[in-house]
Amino acid sequence: MEDLYSKGNSPANHMQKKIMTNDRHEDPNDLTDNAPLPLHWINADGTIIWANRAQLEMLGYSREEYINRHVFLFYTDNEVMDDILDRLRREKVLVNYQARLRCKNGHIRHVLVNSNAYFKDGIFQHFRCYITDITEIKKEELRTKSLLARLQDSNTRLLWKTSALSQSKGIMKLINKT
Repeated sequence: MEDLYSKGNSPANHMQKKIMTNDRHEDPNDLTDNAPLPLHWINADGTIIWANRAQLEMLGYSREEYINRHVFLFYTDNEVMDDILDRLRREKVLVNYQARLRCKNGHIRHVLVNSNAYFKDGIFQHFRCYITDITEIKKEELRTKSLLARLQDSNTRLLWKTSALSQSKGIMKLINKT
């Protein structure tokens, strides 16, 4: 059987031929449309103008239910969204900005927003937002805080009982001496 890369057809040569013939990828938009990371674009007034499949699946919306809608319909905290849009309009870059998104089923997703503005030829085009879902991390943080509170409460009760026991032993010693 003849080797696939014999006769000078090394993997590097094969790739170079693909590049030379413009046979790099089927669709360059595939990278963003099918990325496992939720992505969406927002125009200057806050309207969502594009979202990839991961964003739609995370929130449970169809394209028709999500695209061309204002972000205030999906971000639960208006003051947070106001701050995000204000920063982006001032050309700030957002890194791990915490926010909450509303899913179609009513559940809330805790997310980190990483975003910046996209300009073409010096003209603003849209904000591009990369989302990381940290809902499970937030749930674990709440469970940990709850457990710590219960532990502190148990320690407080144990100290109180130990103190009471110690005091009762002192009384018993006084009674026994008499």
